[in-house]
Amino acid sequence: MSTLIFDGVSHRIEILSNQGLSLGKWTAFNNIDTGFAKLHFGSLTHLKNGIYSIEDRIHPFLHPGDSSNGPFGKYGIIHFTYPGHPGIGIHSGRANAANQPGAAHATHGCIRTTDEAMGAIKAVMENDHLTFLSIIGNDAASVRVGNLKSASGHQSIAHH
Repeated sequence: MSTLIFDGVSHRIEILSNQGLSLGKWTAFNNIDTGFAKLHFGSLTHLKNGIYSIEDRIHPFLHPGDSSNGPFGKYGIIHFTYPGHPGIGIHSGRANAANQPGAAHATHGCIRTTDEAMGAIKAVMENDHLTFLSIIGNDAASVRVGNLKSASGHQSIAHH
């Protein structure tokens, strides 16, 4: 079974095969809309480091009308269990948003990546189901740096 790793320092998400081989790395951010989070979640500023169980193991959950510019991207969302916050997941979307388009666009607590990443992850999931998401290096300092990078339009990760 495959695994996802989100690294808050490098701002990338990686999928590993069941043998532990890297199948790809892509830009990703945990750029939470703090106004929304404060209103709905209290003090959630970033997802805490840890290992979380994937809920959508075989394919992402699709919403009607999902598209590259929609809130979840054209491949939907992969939910994972995050204590106290149902509905948290990994998705793309907002590719052409006026403010911080693509992976850098703020979420309601989720990790946002690219349609390219979600398409590749979806393809892997169909044959090698996802089991866990490991979040590493995602503390308040890395989130602030990520917000600054995304505000400047800088994305340092080449897509594989």
